[in-house]
Amino acid sequence: MSVKRKSIFVPKDNNQANGFIGSIGYHQGEIEEIEKELNVEVMKLKKQAGKDIKAHKEKIDELMNGLCAFAEVKKDELLSGRSKTINFPYGSISWRITPPKVVFRNESKILHALKDLGLSKFIRTKEEVNKQAILESPEEVKDIKGLSISQIEEFVVKPRFLDREVIKSFKK
Repeated sequence: MSVKRKSIFVPKDNNQANGFIGSIGYHQGEIEEIEKELNVEVMKLKKQAGKDIKAHKEKIDELMNGLCAFAEVKKDELLSGRSKTINFPYGSISWRITPPKVVFRNESKILHALKDLGLSKFIRTKEEVNKQAILESPEEVKDIKGLSISQIEEFVVKPRFLDREVIKSFKK
């Protein structure tokens, strides 16, 4: 099975290289313009969808409040045995209690209070590799299997009239 390769056009001189940079800038500018138009359309759609969804949410909230009031008043009549679910032709209603969960507003204050009270069993310590330390002393860890330091060389084109660079990366 043969693999077809795309031909690469290489500029012959500085003038052609400058033309390539200009073309890259033009095409990148076109991409940015298309993305900008797309974002405007997406925002319009989101705004309209938000209005439509809000109306449905308000109606659901109204229906839920009414159904909940009905169910609470008729709870004893509706429930039979140990079941907390009532089936209707369009679905069911039920009561349930959620599992307990820990809730707090200011984690640092809670951590401080737990430490002050000697309740370290309620404090989790996370161990992780210190990547910065490895970058500062790569010789000390060079023989550890599965650990390597990678670096990528980038070829960067910055067209003068664009805010964005176009980058092609190469592994070193």
